[in-house]
Amino acid sequence: MTTTRLEFNTPKRSREERPIQVDLCGHELTLHRPKDAVLYFASQITADTASDGDRAMAILSLVEGVLDAQTRKSFWDWAIKGTINLTAVMEMTGAALTRWQHWDAKNLEPIRITFTPSAWTPEPIQVTNEDLGIDWLCTPPSDLIVACVAASLGTGASDGQQAWGIGIFLDATLSALDGMVVAQRMRKRDDDLEIQDIAEIVTGLLQEWRPPNTTNRTQRRAAAKRTPARQTAGKAAPRTVKKAAPRR
Repeated sequence: MTTTRLEFNTPKRSREERPIQVDLCGHELTLHRPKDAVLYFASQITADTASDGDRAMAILSLVEGVLDAQTRKSFWDWAIKGTINLTAVMEMTGAALTRWQHWDAKNLEPIRITFTPSAWTPEPIQVTNEDLGIDWLCTPPSDLIVACVAASLGTGASDGQQAWGIGIFLDATLSALDGMVVAQRMRKRDDDLEIQDIAEIVTGLLQEWRPPNTTNRTQRRAAAKRTPARQTAGKAAPRTVKKAAPRR
């Protein structure tokens, strides 16, 4: 059996940095032009025909491709705190793609994105499981967190991606005390609580808190303007009690 040998040469390419300064809902950051593959995927973020899953995966790819490590951490901290949301990131992406496509090195004006509260305002959910000693009041996170965590737990996601998604979701929805207790329990060898149990709870909450379809940005922003901003002075009462199924 003969083996065909394929040889080819790749041209040396130079890529301009093309940094873009952004004011994202009051947070300053720099977007660095990513590789072409990331740009191709990023077009899904603003495409009207993209599914929510494809859009969320494209956001994960974009954040990894355009932000340095420290800014990535800050980005997800803002998402956890709810000071940025899906609408803001979509608008930032659209403006950045346009700027890179029609690049003008003399244009140093930052992209400014203002915060528009989401029309999606689900209620808190109480999660209990007597067998595992769980009694959590879970507060809905931002629609950005819900979308990206759902994508990270999807079919084909690596163990690392799933662990990251679970961790960031718990940071966004649990109180500081409950989050600390969960982290401690996950390190104890004699504790019955396992990552599979938490994954089941997170999946159930994602299903309950699934935002409406986000494909039409004009309709979404119009709905947001008709919806009062989510109050931060106090938490709404939990809508219902959800019992996580005991581990088998």
